[in-house]
Amino acid sequence: MVSGLLLLLREAGSLEALELEAYDGFTRMRCERLPADPRIVLITISEKDLQTQGTWPVNDATLAGVLRIILRGEPLAIGVDLFRDVAVPPGQEELHAVLTENRNIIGVMKFGPQGVLCHQALRGTDQSGFNDILVDPGGIVRRALLYLDDGKTVFYSFPLRLAFLYLEALGIQAQADPSHTDCMRLGEKTILPFEPNDGGYVRADARGYQFLLDFHGAGREFRSFSLQDLLSGGIDEATFRDKIVLIGVVAESVKDFFYTPLSRSFYEGQHMAGLGGLLVLVGSVYLAFMKNWWIPLIPPGMGWTLSAVMGTAYVSNREKRERNLLMQIFSRHVSKEIAETIWQQRHEFLENGRPRPQKVIATTLFSDLRGFTTVSEKFAPEDLMDWLNTYLEAMAKVIVAHNGVIDNYAGDGIKANFGIPVPRSREEEIQADAFNAVKCALAMEKEMEQLNKVWEERHLPAVGMRIGIFTGPVVAGLLGGSERLKYTTIGDSVNTASRLESYDKDLGKDRLCRILVGESTMHYVQGHFRAEKVGEASLKGKTEKVVIYRILPSSEA
Repeated sequence: MVSGLLLLLREAGSLEALELEAYDGFTRMRCERLPADPRIVLITISEKDLQTQGTWPVNDATLAGVLRIILRGEPLAIGVDLFRDVAVPPGQEELHAVLTENRNIIGVMKFGPQGVLCHQALRGTDQSGFNDILVDPGGIVRRALLYLDDGKTVFYSFPLRLAFLYLEALGIQAQADPSHTDCMRLGEKTILPFEPNDGGYVRADARGYQFLLDFHGAGREFRSFSLQDLLSGGIDEATFRDKIVLIGVVAESVKDFFYTPLSRSFYEGQHMAGLGGLLVLVGSVYLAFMKNWWIPLIPPGMGWTLSAVMGTAYVSNREKRERNLLMQIFSRHVSKEIAETIWQQRHEFLENGRPRPQKVIATTLFSDLRGFTTVSEKFAPEDLMDWLNTYLEAMAKVIVAHNGVIDNYAGDGIKANFGIPVPRSREEEIQADAFNAVKCALAMEKEMEQLNKVWEERHLPAVGMRIGIFTGPVVAGLLGGSERLKYTTIGDSVNTASRLESYDKDLGKDRLCRILVGESTMHYVQGHFRAEKVGEASLKGKTEKVVIYRILPSSEA
């Protein structure tokens, strides 16, 4: 009877929601953190980028410029995940030319009579693909599409078009599987099409060529840059060589987000599992009662309900505490992008509710005002604090804008780190941190010039600045007690950066800001900035000599 009942329930689709919920649970347990995928580079349009551009969508001229920059790096494929069915002036002719001249650019469309066309230059070509998403009941994405057709024309998906371009360079082309001629084979892999009753599904819509998404490596990251990074010239063109480059939106204000089996939030659709479990319990007890078995209902029913409520409350409260802790430590001293990355990677970043200590390669920057002691004697205490806070606030904005993390203020001194708290594992990332640190130092000099102009107009004293920068291994973590915690870096590299800032204070007085870097930093930024070799020197507290370079005006070479 039970078997028959379950078969009827299964056939009716009544168990589908619970089966899919179990599938999601197994998927989360199976998912693992994998190394970053070197084949794909993301160019993301964030809220900050939208504010910088001042308009949405970005105009055709800007998009054309973005594509030309990427194309100089010789990527295998560029995916533009931005709808362009109508022109966004200015720059229509320029964008049209870029799209028609480069066959490795793929645009997006939406399928069907109510869909959205691709850019006019791509219509009727193999340079467009649909990005329609299959969403299961409850708002979860578990499947994807490779092909769709309207009875006359076969349409390719956006990801498949990009994959074909990449695989073509490796000599791999789509072909029919020898034993299953209706299945597509790429190299040694056959992609089995989804069927209506696969797994826990019951009479699902299996039209088109669908397949179940493999979330096994969904913890894998991709190298990512912002639109502003690209337009400002902060990305080495070699970054894109032989890669798939995806351009898309990550801004919260542009709603383009979907739940997957890995989503951990408790929203209305996920609460249905708790209700379903309670109904199964009631049904089981009733069937037993009909067979003269009295199984208590209230204790297990209350246990199930309270467990669901407490589990939801516990997860929600834990995430709230973790987010509050992370935001308390970082939010005021990092960019929004870094803060969001920290939160998204919190499960790897936190240990026992606190950021775990980790050894990373980072670039440390120390700055100090020249002649501050003399200047401070000319101010009343309250005026000195106002004057100093104006300086610190201005410099903090510059540091955060260059993806730096402000570590500490010590009087007029500032310590900032580039490369924490998210660990850097690739040379390109370490190089980008060193580049950002030196570029930040030059921007701080420009900001200092503006501050001095304002102060001179107010008959306040003007000052200069010294900056020391060094790249190397550091230990990053929390210091202090439970009442007062500070996320900081320690290590020989940190000490070297500090010594570079204070080295030979008479050196470089001919310039408003003297910037000294170590040889390790110079290794990463060589060719990007004008510099002169100061020579080898014995820094205070170090036995080995350090090769010192001075960054010169007129930043990028």
